Amino acid sequence: AAEGLASSVRQDAETAVSGVEEEGAKTRQTWARLWSEVERFQGNQKSGSRDNSQQFLITSQVRSTQSWTDLHLAWENLDVGLQQTAQTVGRLHRFLESTKLPAANDQPALVMETANLMDDVESLRENLSSILGNPMDDDIHWISNDQVRGNATVSLNSAPLDISSTLSAELFQQKDSVVLTSATLSTEGNFEYFKARVGVGSDSQELLVGSPFDYRKAALLLIPEDMPAPNSDRYVDAMVKVLTDLGTTMKGRTMALFTSYASLRAVAQRLRAPLMGEGVQVLAQSVDGSAQQLMTRFAEEPDSVLLGTSSFWEGVDLPSGMLKALVLTRLPFQVPTDPIVKARSDQYSNPFSEYSVPQAVLRFRQGFGRLIRNKEDKGTIVIMDNRITASNYGSSFLRSIPPCTLKPCNISNTGQLAKAWIS
Repeated sequence: AAEGLASSVRQDAETAVSGVEEEGAKTRQTWARLWSEVERFQGNQKSGSRDNSQQFLITSQVRSTQSWTDLHLAWENLDVGLQQTAQTVGRLHRFLESTKLPAANDQPALVMETANLMDDVESLRENLSSILGNPMDDDIHWISNDQVRGNATVSLNSAPLDISSTLSAELFQQKDSVVLTSATLSTEGNFEYFKARVGVGSDSQELLVGSPFDYRKAALLLIPEDMPAPNSDRYVDAMVKVLTDLGTTMKGRTMALFTSYASLRAVAQRLRAPLMGEGVQVLAQSVDGSAQQLMTRFAEEPDSVLLGTSSFWEGVDLPSGMLKALVLTRLPFQVPTDPIVKARSDQYSNPFSEYSVPQAVLRFRQGFGRLIRNKEDKGTIVIMDNRITASNYGSSFLRSIPPCTLKPCNISNTGQLAKAWIS
């Protein structure tokens, strides 16, 4: 009788496992079909647009197209498969919980593993449904085509359109007090933009404190008067000239912040030879290593020119005295074709002045703050975007930073002025 019971238990276990394997195989097929439809949909969107962007915002208009209908049908088929997979795994989980398997020392681990698998499948269903099935009106959805280790990858993405209501309800209204502090929360001398973005109420107490550093003595601000516009064919030539001179006269100890990898790579390629002849190396983000790797190398070998983008605009804290020159290559406006930027811009009557400029000003202040980190630091900041003086919004950026020593300069004498400043 015991042998018969063991045989029956073994047969039930094999049946449960076989069911999971069969459903898993069918779900893998519907999973592959879904992503084939995503890629086909993306191709249709790209062929019908003049925009070469690798990101496509999924709007209500997009959801009314035949291409989306085909994609949605593929999602519905996958959703059914995921439900059936979850049910089959659930049956195996309940079997493992209720039945003692002979000679199965790892049964408790199997119980936990099947429970986790059920949660993973349900989480996957919910995430995909929020984009492909029943999207929330206050979320942004888009498809991205990226390069990962040289391979093209397609992804579905989602982000909240507005975080203010969530933070207000889930954080600020739940606490007796919340302290928000940073050196870069204000724009135009107030916190209104930041408060609106994160949901801080009008009854909040505010304190705007000036910098503890004497920037007039610590920082020389140079804005080359003959700097070409960022969209000029001569712009990269000018950047290479200034960075070559700074790297040479300062013996490295220079960091340049970019707003795009394409521009960074173009400059890095042309900088290496002239600086190498001066004993100065070029460290370019994503070319010579990750952000953290380059930070470590720069700290060990400060006779370098560090070229960074993205994360280097904030959170970079080099040892005191190591950095002597900081170059802001462009005003850090977000890419207007970015899906989140597109969707959030639509919330404003004047998106450029109400959203784009304040966002860029905050980023600009973060980048500016990379140079002077304590009272002993001294160095030069070079702004290589002529829009800061030629546009009607450029003054917003200059007003956002502490008063520095400002000297007239041009492309050819920037390096000499920077060297004289620290001598």
